[in-house]
Amino acid sequence: MAFALGATALTLATITAVLLLTDPVRAAGGAEGPASTADGTPGEQDAAHGRHPDDPRSAMPDRMDPVVAPDWQVVTSAQRYTAFDVPPDWGVGPEGATLSWARGGDLTIADPAVLWNHECEYWSEEALDDAAAQGADALLDARAFAGTSNRQGATDTEEASRSLAVDLLLANMSRSEGDRLDVTEAEPFGNEHGVAGHITTATLSGRQEDPDARCPVRDGMAIGISYISPDNDLVGWALMAETGYEDELPDETIEQIVGSIRYYNAG
Repeated sequence: MAFALGATALTLATITAVLLLTDPVRAAGGAEGPASTADGTPGEQDAAHGRHPDDPRSAMPDRMDPVVAPDWQVVTSAQRYTAFDVPPDWGVGPEGATLSWARGGDLTIADPAVLWNHECEYWSEEALDDAAAQGADALLDARAFAGTSNRQGATDTEEASRSLAVDLLLANMSRSEGDRLDVTEAEPFGNEHGVAGHITTATLSGRQEDPDARCPVRDGMAIGISYISPDNDLVGWALMAETGYEDELPDETIEQIVGSIRYYNAG
């Protein structure tokens, strides 16, 4: 999955949707840096496309302790009173970051965590320049990501979970003849941290390989969960991942991430 850091919607001809990471705070560290090279470190050429360099004076917020394992990272969203854990190899952006899609309408994912994808070819200079011209800080690639979403337009948690899963999947993955889209019924959701609502899973399978694609063309899945926040807002939580390859995100890891969702009070 390819996504970008910036402030306005991008439209680029990629196999998957282009996303934006809007970071009004630009706190140091996390997922907000320039485009990664194949080994995961920012390249000099990519760094030149950065528009908002990190501020070394920015204070890092205090983090909650993880509940899955000591080496996992905690992702927090003060706006939506939500925290969850991700494995140590994920990138965690600062609070206030927002992913939005070029073809996803009003769909946004706030306070995201990202699992990098290092199998993609480098972005072309033309693509980088086009992104920068539209306000992007950098372009990155990911195999999976998770975060929260405002679901206030939905009537209830059941509808919200379903629309979030489907919208997220179709915003990320282009469809073609022969693809199969499957969407589960929204089911009641609850975990040991007292978060309760509904959960829906959407999958896209049978996608055709493209030898000219920047990244491997893979199937995908999206999980949409919706619940009521402590301030009575309808909240969505989502996870998107590529599937159908040897190193895909394991079901056990997904269950651990989902099981860690909990309420968070920033104070």
